[in-house]
Amino acid sequence: MSGGPGCNARGTEEGGHFAGQGENGCGGGGQVSGGPGCTGRGTEEGGRAGSRQENDDSTRASDRGTGSRRQEGEWAGYEGSEREAIGNDARLDPGTAARIAKAARWLTGDHRPGLLLYGTVGSGKSTLARAICELIGILHDSPLRSERLAVARTSAPELVELKAAREVRAAADSEELFARLRGAPMLLIDDLGVEAPAVRSWGNCLTPVIDLLYYRYDRRLFTIVTSNLDQEAIEATYGVRIADRMAEMFDRIGHAGPSYRR
Repeated sequence: MSGGPGCNARGTEEGGHFAGQGENGCGGGGQVSGGPGCTGRGTEEGGRAGSRQENDDSTRASDRGTGSRRQEGEWAGYEGSEREAIGNDARLDPGTAARIAKAARWLTGDHRPGLLLYGTVGSGKSTLARAICELIGILHDSPLRSERLAVARTSAPELVELKAAREVRAAADSEELFARLRGAPMLLIDDLGVEAPAVRSWGNCLTPVIDLLYYRYDRRLFTIVTSNLDQEAIEATYGVRIADRMAEMFDRIGHAGPSYRR
């Protein structure tokens, strides 16, 4: 659509909106064009449109730069492989993302048979441990029961309770369950360090958790443990012998920061 020497203001105005960068605000993109006699309104409108576009582009570029710098600051200190494994997921804080990446490397690499998730209360240790167990169950599911793989789950206090059974029948059943857990191909032990260190049963002083850890250490069995105890606290609670064996048996992922429960 082309306007001659006598083009009206409307045609020129539209020309300015669509193509406001043309000479004297007319012409431009060719959709609407004002001739030599067009009014100054096209120039005015075209100039404002061009200015707004430049300002919008500048603002968006600035926002992108600020967001990139903010994200880079949050991820400072984390390895590239940890960023890549999670993809800088905005729903995850960098600490959680890094711990997930480390757990993934432990699962897929040639590492120690045990994984110790330790740190502050409410920092996601048990959640990560259960997620690993669920993933293994999904990956190794099968219509045939004999071909399924699953991680047996217990807690340190439950292990002590099994050994503390008083009645004969209950004691026999508990001993059978304890033996199954102790020799399970894959086992999760939650809340290490919360349990009583020893228990008396039928006049005997027993240390179920220590006994189970010794058994699994000797056989290098797949074991995940969660605990609020660090290496020093483990040694103070269980003694130097078991602490030394755990240091050899377990890779470790520390958890810190405020509780996710708050």
